[in-house]
Amino acid sequence: MQLKKLKRDYKMAVSAYGLNPNNWLLKADGEVYITIVHKDNGTTKRIDKYAREIRRNTNGRYDSRRTKSN
Repeated sequence: MQLKKLKRDYKMAVSAYGLNPNNWLLKADGEVYITIVHKDNGTTKRIDKYAREIRRNTNGRYDSRRTKSN
């Protein structure tokens, strides 16, 4: 498979792992995991494609849009 640019959803997953999505390319797309390759050094990683960052507001608390309301 040819290396491809990351889609927006995959960029969010790569960011959730603390990686810069601009430095990675998509190698393989599985059902749950994606395999990414670093552009410069060729390092390969397998990450969960549904991973998302937990957003926090300026007070350090979870964003109200993402928490359950009573």
